[in-house]
Amino acid sequence: MDRRIRKTIFLVPAFAGAVFAVQCEGCEGLKCVGCALSDMCTELTGVLPIMSMLLVIGAGIVYSAGQLMGAETRARANVWATTMIVGAIIGILIVVAAPPIINTLGAGDLNCGYIIK
Repeated sequence: MDRRIRKTIFLVPAFAGAVFAVQCEGCEGLKCVGCALSDMCTELTGVLPIMSMLLVIGAGIVYSAGQLMGAETRARANVWATTMIVGAIIGILIVVAAPPIINTLGAGDLNCGYIIK
């Protein structure tokens, strides 16, 4: 694997963690964890539905473009489109499942941009 790719794979999660930490200034102890979980949940519920919709649109484009190509390319395009649809479904499942799970981890004190009842 290329050295730059390995650096990127390592640094992106590190910077994402730094973003959550910066948003939770002035907290102490376990309140920082709760604040970070709440911010993470808010980010997930804000970004993943958009990404899922873009994946569905991209899957349609890839599938339709694959139908214009030869048999081998058509088969690959079908696999790519199916993978994109599965990724979109997983993204929606994460959006649906994350708020209750994170709320349970935070003992009910967390919100994900909205109140869970």
